[in-house]
Amino acid sequence: MVRGPAVKDRFLVMDRKTGEAWWQYGARQESAEQARQKRMTPERLRELTARLSEWDVL
Repeated sequence: MVRGPAVKDRFLVMDRKTGEAWWQYGARQESAEQARQKRMTPERLRELTARLSEWDVL
């Protein structure tokens, strides 16, 4: 999934299988290391755009 910066400070996430719910907090409350781990690499972006192109989405 590709998206822009978060607008809200937190959002509710729910696991459909288990029914468990938790709050996911925004970038202001995460460490630089957590942000780095979430960042998409150029290689992954190429992989995803190639797949979308194969599906005639792009």
